[in-house]
Amino acid sequence: HLELMGISHTEASNGAEAVASLKDHRPDLVLLDLMMPIMDGHAVLDVMKADENYKTIPVIVISGKDDEESIVESINCGAEDYLVKPFNPRILKARVENSLAKAVHAQKDSLLRQVLADYNHELKTEVSRQVKILAQANASTVFALSTLAESRDPETGLHLERVQRYA
Repeated sequence: HLELMGISHTEASNGAEAVASLKDHRPDLVLLDLMMPIMDGHAVLDVMKADENYKTIPVIVISGKDDEESIVESINCGAEDYLVKPFNPRILKARVENSLAKAVHAQKDSLLRQVLADYNHELKTEVSRQVKILAQANASTVFALSTLAESRDPETGLHLERVQRYA
């Protein structure tokens, strides 16, 4: 079905192989069966959602289990969606496209937040630099005015020096 949708894919014959293949190739989406040898689908979901590198990958569980508990447990483990076998290919296509669109949107939001955080940091640095420049300019202005006052009246100059020492 994925080939008919023009989506390239990698297959794993069991849960352990699926987890191992994540290290070789980070997929955009995982279609996961619950009933697999070695490691079942919930164990694979637990591994994926516990790892920072894989927890944002959307997962659609496709299973022959049609009971409410399996569906709720899959969603609670981090699956974005659940399809019961046999499934309608049009529904699979719609859910795959929806999950991929959500993932792209989430990546875009994450990237935007990072860009904004970097820009905010740059702005803070620039504001700090400008504040230092203004403080230096203010100090220079005060010194120039006090020197001017001292040159015009020695008593005022001595008064300014005394106030400077007190301060």
